Amino acid sequence: MTTILSLPDELLAPILHASVPRYSAHRAAPLALVCRRFNRIITPLLYRNLQIECNGACGPHEYIRRTKALHRTVRSNQSLRQHCQSLVITFGSNFSTDLDGKDTAPNLAYIAIDLVKWLYNTEELYIGLTSFHDDTWYETFKTSTPSDLSVLYSQAPKSLTRLKLLNIRQENVPMHLPTLFRSLECLDSGACLRILDLTGVSQIGTEQDWKRMKAKAGTAPFTELRLRHFTQSATALEALVMWPVRLEAFHFSMPMSDYYDGDYALTRYDLGIMKTILSHQKASLSHVNIHELLTQSGVQDFNLSEFHQLYTLCLSRDLTGIGTSHVANLLAPNLRTFRWDMALEDQHDCRGLEGFAEPQEEWIRALAKSSMGRKTSLKQIHIDFHPEGSFTGDIDKDYQYPWDRMDRLAEDFKSHGINVVYSPPKITKEQFLRTKE
Repeated sequence: MTTILSLPDELLAPILHASVPRYSAHRAAPLALVCRRFNRIITPLLYRNLQIECNGACGPHEYIRRTKALHRTVRSNQSLRQHCQSLVITFGSNFSTDLDGKDTAPNLAYIAIDLVKWLYNTEELYIGLTSFHDDTWYETFKTSTPSDLSVLYSQAPKSLTRLKLLNIRQENVPMHLPTLFRSLECLDSGACLRILDLTGVSQIGTEQDWKRMKAKAGTAPFTELRLRHFTQSATALEALVMWPVRLEAFHFSMPMSDYYDGDYALTRYDLGIMKTILSHQKASLSHVNIHELLTQSGVQDFNLSEFHQLYTLCLSRDLTGIGTSHVANLLAPNLRTFRWDMALEDQHDCRGLEGFAEPQEEWIRALAKSSMGRKTSLKQIHIDFHPEGSFTGDIDKDYQYPWDRMDRLAEDFKSHGINVVYSPPKITKEQFLRTKE
């Protein structure tokens, strides 16, 4: 009788692999008890993607118990350390209802630091810090001192020599960019780090800090920089962009909710400022994605004619505006894909069905015609349009179904070698007509 155990390892391993959720491996732990063969295959998978919760205020919570148990296991069984490839460390908790206001236990920074020391094959490291607005919780979080974070950040490049992605997210907790820089400046161009992803860079830092960073320009190994909720000055951003030897991809977003919350950036960023800063890496940048900025001044100061390696450009509609006078500025000499995002990453404002009308259609038409006239390399225009299922503003009785406009654009430029693609309809044309009535 043929059973699953009759399969060779090269067939059995993928089957067992599919049974282990990325960050819920503990659910598959019973499989390791089936037999020795299952144990040999499953054990590395159980420790491949690890997630720990280091919020001491959640003392009795199941996630804290798992974190402490994992720490004990890896401390006593060193053979397990080699298996980890991705590590997620969270200070803070999404389980605010489980917090005991009388419990002021510190965050368990020592566990995070130990695991970063031990799990030497880790390629992806995610560090998240969240503080609730509740005063008791904030006092609890403060018991984990900035020095704990400094040690954690400094330990990562020393111990994780295979680290390719470093993601640090701090919400309602100031991120000290100078501290982070001092922790990572030991990395030379030969290190494995490729992606630096930061959310919540605060206004903390001085001109002396940025001079120190600029003195290390052209030394960092990462090739992709992702920034969100960046409230520092243009000088700090410039130093950060100049830091890597070769920056190939840049992502930047300042959701408008930052400004509603009063968390203003020290610089009123616009596309002109961004172009000046990115020019330091114009010889290598191949992908630029800028979603939201405070100042929406259009593209007149965003001339990309000197960005010869730029192949993909992603901008939001709010940034570009819908004026067509300077649309040719976006056409870098070798640009192949342009992505136009109609969405707003913000709960205070959203796009309705009127979000893609005649002005938007004419803007895309102007971009495509400019490309044809200049004989550029543009091959694809991607329109991201995910409206609410209703109108959010005033509409004209002659308002057309948005996807009819996009179909027309695709048909008009198909023969010219430009592929216009777009999000599938949110509602049918019949529903649209009923909604308009």
